[in-house]
Amino acid sequence: MRLRARHHLGEIRRVRVATSILSKLAEAQTKTYLNQIDTGMRELGVLLDQSHESLRDLYGVSTDEVEELVSIVRDSPGVYGARLMGGGFGGNVLALIHEEHVDSVVDQVQAKYYEPQNRHGVIEGSVMISTPGDGLAPIDVEDVFRKAIENLNSAEVVNETQRITVNRILDQVEPRDSVKQLWPIIVAAGKGTRSTASGLTTPKPLASILGKAALVRVIENIQEAFDKAHTPLVIVSPETEVAIREGLAEEEVSFAVQPAALGTGNAVLSAREQLRGFEGYVLVIWGTQPVVQSLTMRRTVNLASLYPTHDMILPTVLKQRPYAPLTRDADGRVMAARETHLEQAEQLTYGESNVGMFLLKCDSMLKALDDLHYQYWNEDSQRYDRSSGELGFPNELISYFAKRQGVFAAPFADAREEQGIKTLADVALCEQFITELSQINARCDGD
Repeated sequence: MRLRARHHLGEIRRVRVATSILSKLAEAQTKTYLNQIDTGMRELGVLLDQSHESLRDLYGVSTDEVEELVSIVRDSPGVYGARLMGGGFGGNVLALIHEEHVDSVVDQVQAKYYEPQNRHGVIEGSVMISTPGDGLAPIDVEDVFRKAIENLNSAEVVNETQRITVNRILDQVEPRDSVKQLWPIIVAAGKGTRSTASGLTTPKPLASILGKAALVRVIENIQEAFDKAHTPLVIVSPETEVAIREGLAEEEVSFAVQPAALGTGNAVLSAREQLRGFEGYVLVIWGTQPVVQSLTMRRTVNLASLYPTHDMILPTVLKQRPYAPLTRDADGRVMAARETHLEQAEQLTYGESNVGMFLLKCDSMLKALDDLHYQYWNEDSQRYDRSSGELGFPNELISYFAKRQGVFAAPFADAREEQGIKTLADVALCEQFITELSQINARCDGD
């Protein structure tokens, strides 16, 4: 009993000494006295070694296997100290190692301990690498939510369970007051050259989808998502204006006209005077995206509430042959986006694409579009100095905001929501996907 008591008294002393060392290290790190860090780690390593010897000699809970493993670990370069962990008579070994030497220590342990037993320590989960955390602290629920979403962004493949989990998280977020100031902008401009060639006899936004014009479905989805949003602003072209005004005669909307077909970015810029001075967010959506659900619209607003410093938020999907693939850096940050049609970007076999809906801070968006217009507009040709002669949206803005880490995207939308209307064949797909998603939502509501 005396030996056991001596162990506990020794542990109390070692904890006090370790606490003092760590407190001094925290102060040293703040003052950037990094040379003190190594000294402090060596002192902690000595305490770990003493603790292990006490567990072995005074408490009698070590084993031959543990001693062999501790010896291998301690003989490796960069190891400050090691001790038995767990309930004893086996358990595991905790080792304090310099970051630069972690790989070499793991290799040493594998070669000298696990390999002779025909085992692979890392693969079987017996070797785990951990770094110090913040310790005991209040939990910020929004930080937990952000971490889950960022984990989704860093995954190479997102399964349905992960996507649904993130959607449930977004459904719990309370929108900030700044995001509640929302002005929907529906882009329904363009010449419709491709759609006419495919057999569509009306402008794409007026294509009938399950008995309603696609544009009307977009407006209804916005109304279902936001009961206090600004009256939708519909952007039309001279080619589509008359037909779209007639098609929306019973809808409460306002209009802006894009004088010439100079790209979707230029189309949104055509509404600058109506939008000037608006201090909230704008929800920009194509009038040809009737499959985008009201749920996804609300979740996008909630996502913006989690990332209030970002200027642009967009839901994305991971799918085969994405139309406008996004690229990310090694840390999962959005870097750029390219459109495979107008920009002749390389068609990817699999990648991340937007769904034709984007949430932006209004003032940031207008400044970005003004800057891009000034940068690329060619007065002589009356075109933009871009591959297509047009100013794109969202790709130009994604690249613009990505330079200042102002864009955030997450693949939480259903892949079917990316389906828009470009040709006659797309009408049937939109109808099919709307029906399927309605059935899924009905089952979820029933559960």
